[in-house]
Amino acid sequence: MTDQSPTSSTPDRLTLLAAAVVIVLGGGNAIGIRFLVRELDPFWSAALRFGAAAALFLAYVAIRRLAIPRGRALMGVVLYGILAFGGAFALGFWGLVRVEAGLAMVILSVVPLVTLFLAAAHGLESLSWRGVAGALAAVAGFLVIFLVDDRPGGPVSTAGVLAVLAAAVAISEAGVIVKRFPKVNPAVENGLAMAVGTAVLIVLSLLAGEEWKAPSQTETIAALGYLVLAGSIVVFGLFIYILTRWSASAASYQFVLTPFITLPAAAWLLDERLSVPMLLGAVVVVAGVYIGALHPKADRADSAAAQCGPDVLLRLEEEGLVESAG
Repeated sequence: MTDQSPTSSTPDRLTLLAAAVVIVLGGGNAIGIRFLVRELDPFWSAALRFGAAAALFLAYVAIRRLAIPRGRALMGVVLYGILAFGGAFALGFWGLVRVEAGLAMVILSVVPLVTLFLAAAHGLESLSWRGVAGALAAVAGFLVIFLVDDRPGGPVSTAGVLAVLAAAVAISEAGVIVKRFPKVNPAVENGLAMAVGTAVLIVLSLLAGEEWKAPSQTETIAALGYLVLAGSIVVFGLFIYILTRWSASAASYQFVLTPFITLPAAAWLLDERLSVPMLLGAVVVVAGVYIGALHPKADRADSAAAQCGPDVLLRLEEEGLVESAG
C-alpha cells in the first residue's frame, strides 16, 4: 500500500467519499440561506451562521491547544476571512434574497473559470484559448437562462444575479491570494477566518440598519442549524481535507456539480419550478466551466506550481512533487 500524494490526481476512496459529502451538503447551502433570509435580514443572518461556526471551530482549537498563526500566515488567514466570509457571503446572502437557490448555485459554478482569469490577471499563469472558449460558453448558458426562461414571477433580478456573481469573484480571488501564504491548521484557519468574516458582516449589518433578532420560526431555526453544522463545520472542514489529498483543480469540480443537487432539492423544498431553459442553461454553463478550467491539460503540474507562493512551493520541493529551481 502506498501513501497518497497531497496533490494526487487519483484520489483514494476516502477522499472521493469526502468530496461526495461536500457536494451534497454544499448543494443544500443555498436552500438553507433562502429559508434563513425569509425571516432574518441577510447580513445579520450570515453573521449568525459564521459567528456560531467560528465559536465551534475556536472551541476545538482551544481544547486541542493548537497554535495561532503569526506574521504572513496570520495575514493570509485575515485576507481569507475578509474575502471569503465577509465579502463573498455578504454578497451571497444579499443576492439570495432576490434570486432562487438553483440559479445562485449555477452562477457559483463558474468559480473555477473565474479563478482561471484571476490567476492570469495576477500573473500566476497565462490565459489559454480554452479559457476564453469556456467563458463564452458559460455566457451563452446564462443568456439561455435569462432570455429564454419562461417561469412565472417576472424577470430575474439583475441586482441579485450581479451580487451572486460578485460573490463568485470574491471566492475565486480569496483562493488565488491565500494560495500565496503559509499553510495553517484547517480548524485554526476556518475558525479565525470565520471570526474575521463575522466582524465584517456585523459592520455591514449595522450600516444597513438591519434588525438584530433571533430566529423564531421552526424552518428558520432548522436552516440555521444546518448551515452552521453541516454547511460550515462539515463542508469547510472536509474541503480543506480534500485539498490536502487532491489537486486544487480536481477539487474544484465540486463547484460545477453542486447545482445538480440544488436544482431538484430547491424544487422540492422551496417550490422553485424547474424549466427546460433553466436546466439547458445550467448544462451549458457547466460545460463551459469544464472546457475552460477543468479539462485535463498537459501543463497542469506547471500551472499548479506557478500558482503557489514561495512557502508552498518550498514544501512541494521538499516532498519531491516539483523540481527545485536551484
